[in-house]
Amino acid sequence: MSRIETFLGVSVATSSRIDVTDPKNNADTAAEKPPAPVYELYSWRSKSPNARLVYIRNVHTANVEVARLAHGPLGFDMEWKPIYNKGQAENPVSLIQLANSETILLIQISAMPRFPEGLKELLSDPRVVKAGVGIQGDCKKLFSDWGVPMRNCVDLSLLARTVDNERWKGRYVAPIGLARLCEAYEELTLAKGKATRSNWEQVLTEVQQQYAANDGHVGYWLYCKFAQMASAMNPVPRLVYYTFDYLDGRLCDPFIGVRWSPDNPYYDPGPPPPPPPPRPPKDKKKAVQREGERALPRAVRFGDHPRASDVQVGRAPASPPSPRQVGRVFPSPPSPRQDRAGPSLQFRPPSRQPPRARGQSLGYREPPVFVPPGFGMKPQPTHPAANMHTHATPVPNTSSGGVGEHSGAPSGRGKPRRSRPRRPHRSDPS
Repeated sequence: MSRIETFLGVSVATSSRIDVTDPKNNADTAAEKPPAPVYELYSWRSKSPNARLVYIRNVHTANVEVARLAHGPLGFDMEWKPIYNKGQAENPVSLIQLANSETILLIQISAMPRFPEGLKELLSDPRVVKAGVGIQGDCKKLFSDWGVPMRNCVDLSLLARTVDNERWKGRYVAPIGLARLCEAYEELTLAKGKATRSNWEQVLTEVQQQYAANDGHVGYWLYCKFAQMASAMNPVPRLVYYTFDYLDGRLCDPFIGVRWSPDNPYYDPGPPPPPPPPRPPKDKKKAVQREGERALPRAVRFGDHPRASDVQVGRAPASPPSPRQVGRVFPSPPSPRQDRAGPSLQFRPPSRQPPRARGQSLGYREPPVFVPPGFGMKPQPTHPAANMHTHATPVPNTSSGGVGEHSGAPSGRGKPRRSRPRRPHRSDPS
């Protein structure tokens, strides 16, 4: 089959048939995943057509209906009003669902002045199984909000991994959603819509009631199927692998009362998942620069502070000696970067550190020692007339940068000029 296509005003005949001999087409076709199966919606009416749906908003009716429940396992679930603002405290439990093949109770405890006594006795009864997915979190929240303990609780996710280990691999404590279990064992889709995040403290609408009833009923239905699978196993798995009590704010073993944690020594998690692909190494030398802009080193960028490894201890460079300072040792004038009481701290980036000479130490270098002028020189011979005259007052030389130079060496020779005795003058008094 061919068709005529127009490309730049020229009619070209092209074929819409895919060449099955092309290996690229075969690889793409094989890589495509099969479409997910489409199932019908789960409805509690189709599973239990004779069951009663009872919506309760007062304490007396709740106690009466709970007492009428037949002894046996119950599907358990809870709902509460979601929070819409970040940082807001979580709302307390609003609705509790209990279901079996005959009755589905929707007990809205948020509309009651107190928690029903009959419901509290039922939840703490060790003879009645309460089955649900993620029921550990529900028990913790119910005890935190209303102070109600629960006993003989079954986690359907752990029970499914125990009785059908061939289907479910991975960690034993990894949760399996209720909708996923419903599709796997009932081939029905559990409807999830806007009712999940709706207000469960108001008077429930028909959509909310059907949603809550299906969640409670499918928990009961799955528990019955898993219990039948467990009874056919040899040996029969122990109840402690998936059953627990919640007393005094902690998970407890239902038989000996010690702390309980989900564990099954016979569970096979299967091969470990493949490791994630390695990340490509980051190129530190590659920097994104705009046109006409020079990238600054990491240590001298604006807003950064110097690091300890970038600080170099040393002294400031001294000015060259003047001709009058030859042969003497004078202190260097203080540099703007040098502290008078110690060495200077010069900040240099790692890329601009000066090369270190062979044998040079990186330790602390002391400043030069200050030597007073004339220290260590030979004493000069005295003359009787020398007591009448003294040396000139030291005048600081600002041109050479010295601290204080002796005026007796103006010529800059290696040795200072000696003072000669003054010849007597006729004007001198006799």
